[in-house]
Amino acid sequence: MKKIFLLGLIIIMFSSCALNKTPTNPEDFSRVLSELGYKITNITDEYKGGANVVLLAVDPEEKQHIEFYEFTTQAQAKNVFSNNNSNQRQVGSGSSSSASASGNNWAYISKSAGELYGFVSYIDNTLVFARAPVKQRKTVKDALKKIGY
Repeated sequence: MKKIFLLGLIIIMFSSCALNKTPTNPEDFSRVLSELGYKITNITDEYKGGANVVLLAVDPEEKQHIEFYEFTTQAQAKNVFSNNNSNQRQVGSGSSSSASASGNNWAYISKSAGELYGFVSYIDNTLVFARAPVKQRKTVKDALKKIGY
């Protein structure tokens, strides 16, 4: 009985750890993606959606776009995620595949449709949105993984 209780406690501990993620910050987003060859532009002044910081990362060929948003609250990030999530479902035509997951303070959806790959995720009060040709999906996924999304 004691072993079952201990095993259950361990499972609960690991489960709760897996359900929470730590968001990246603007500095780490810029540093990591710059190291990967992306050009980073601060476009906060151009965004009218209430974000504190908006950064755009573009690959040298200008085919991959990764956007980073930092909001004041998680509710703002979730709202933008929900709106982009709806847009992701309408992306592209032809054959498609998608994946999604969520936890206590995060969620993501990725979709490949036709020739386009799209990804949107929020963690706490941050949001990342990415688009690229399907052929460059792995490169974008690797970049997103390096920043924790």
